Amino acid sequence: MGAEVFRLQTGFTPQVAKALAILHGIEFARDMGLVPTKVESDALGVVNLIQGKGIPFFNIWIFFSDIKDLLSSVPIVSISFVTRKVIMVAHSLAKWL
Repeated sequence: MGAEVFRLQTGFTPQVAKALAILHGIEFARDMGLVPTKVESDALGVVNLIQGKGIPFFNIWIFFSDIKDLLSSVPIVSISFVTRKVIMVAHSLAKWL
């Protein structure tokens, strides 16, 4: 297992930041050889977009395309929505940064 923390430039919407976190998380899992893997996020709108339940809005489109391309080459078991309470470790890491 592993963990990664990275800093984003300011100005991103919360949805774009969550999409970037998912993208970096999948890349991290792939690079660490931790696939197949399960992706969980508390960003319901972003999870729905990845699952094909919506049309990406403009400011997330480029990251959404990268996520979809990456998912086509990485064996992801599932991508699911979870409440923030379930992923408290990730939020603790984000606050620590």
